[in-house]
Amino acid sequence: MPKRIAEQYANREPEEGDYVISSNGYKETLSIVSEGFVRDVADIGTERDLVHFIWYKMEKDNYFPSVWYCSDHGNLSLVRLYKHCYRFY
Repeated sequence: MPKRIAEQYANREPEEGDYVISSNGYKETLSIVSEGFVRDVADIGTERDLVHFIWYKMEKDNYFPSVWYCSDHGNLSLVRLYKHCYRFY
């Protein structure tokens, strides 16, 4: 990742309206940051279903916030959505 892009994403945290994919080690849950709290939106089966759900909701609302991943250890990472999957920046 080029240095200026890395600096752009360094030390960022989820903001109001951002999506958070969280994992407990075997299952992923989709949440949204609302009023400073993370609120559960849905339990989605597969990664593909999760990505499709997020894309559908973003296009329906015409609002494209950041998407984050919170591991079962509590580490936050910004992710990039692709057609059927997501990857870490």
